[in-house]
Amino acid sequence: MRQIWLTLLVGTTGLGCPVSGPPRDLPRAPILTASQQPSLPVERIAVVGASVSAGFGGVSFGELVTAAAPRSKVESYASIFLFRDPVGVTRSQIDQAIAFRATAIIGLDLLFWDVYRETDPAWRDRSVAAALAELERARAAGAWIVVGD
Repeated sequence: MRQIWLTLLVGTTGLGCPVSGPPRDLPRAPILTASQQPSLPVERIAVVGASVSAGFGGVSFGELVTAAAPRSKVESYASIFLFRDPVGVTRSQIDQAIAFRATAIIGLDLLFWDVYRETDPAWRDRSVAAALAELERARAAGAWIVVGD
């Protein structure tokens, strides 16, 4: 019975959708050769962030990056205690990443506590703005930034 409902659901998803005619010609991005495409500089990778990046409940993301990029120098400044002071700990982590002269900074969960620690929207705005300012400081120092939530 479950398979029938799934088939009915999937089979009817296109009903009632207006069709505007044949596809338009959209501008196309130029095709770049491999040597023309930008690539993430992985010589010196800094991992920043909160509990997931620090390895809470498993392996730290720094260890995973080290295993995945054995020719790169990898340092992890992630902390399971980022929730205590997201603004201050983020500043400290970025200071360390800049001192390390990171060419790439990965912060999978760096912004998590800036968004979810407090319910006050004004606090969230200030905290996220402070974190983004720290990341901009690192970018200005030459690091590429990879960030998630």
